Amino acid sequence: MHDYWEPAGPKLDLNAPIAQTKSLVSKIVGHCTDIKLSILNPGYVPLPVLYSNLLKMKLDDKIVEVYNMDKHAGVNIFKGDHHIQACRVEPIKYQFSIFSAVLVFVFLCLCIVKTRFKAK
Repeated sequence: MHDYWEPAGPKLDLNAPIAQTKSLVSKIVGHCTDIKLSILNPGYVPLPVLYSNLLKMKLDDKIVEVYNMDKHAGVNIFKGDHHIQACRVEPIKYQFSIFSAVLVFVFLCLCIVKTRFKAK
């Protein structure tokens, strides 16, 4: 994932219950992080992912609300073993952004060349 976080988003009350976790295993694949954990006591769990409003979180294949827990993304989890998938959904795909940058660069170069020929 990215070293990027946002201060906005739903935040928890200071008295919100924090879950006790037994184990935490995570694997990064592209823009997604797969997290497996075991919950001893239900509550909110801060995850090893920085919060962003572009973050989509699935808990056991069901979409859940993501909370901003002091820069980290967090979810409300009940007791048991769980699989969480956190994916950052990019508004513009990488290839399209490179293509757009090249297109703007070529357009600006053509404008500069055109103004120089008009000046002569």
